[in-house]
Amino acid sequence: MIRIKQDQAGSGKSTCNGDCAINWPPLLVDKNATSYWDYSIITRDDGKQQFAYKGKPLYFFIMDKKPDDRNGDNYLNGAWHIVKM
Repeated sequence: MIRIKQDQAGSGKSTCNGDCAINWPPLLVDKNATSYWDYSIITRDDGKQQFAYKGKPLYFFIMDKKPDDRNGDNYLNGAWHIVKM
C-alpha cells in the first residue's frame, strides 16, 4: 500500500481523484468495514469508502503487479511512499 504526501493526515479527504485514481487506485472498503488500530475510513469525493493509515488515505499503484513490486515507492520525486507497518 502506498500513500501520497499531498494528503493531509486527519483531513478525511483524498487528493487523488479522477485521472489520478486510475493510476493510483484507492484501497476501497465495503460498507461494513470498521476502523481499527491506526486504520480509519474516509469517504471519497465519489462517496466510496477508503482505508487510511494514521489518517492518510491508502492506494495501490497500477504498475505494481506482484506482491513484492515497489514501483510506486518514491514515484514523482518522492510524492508517493510505501507504508511501513
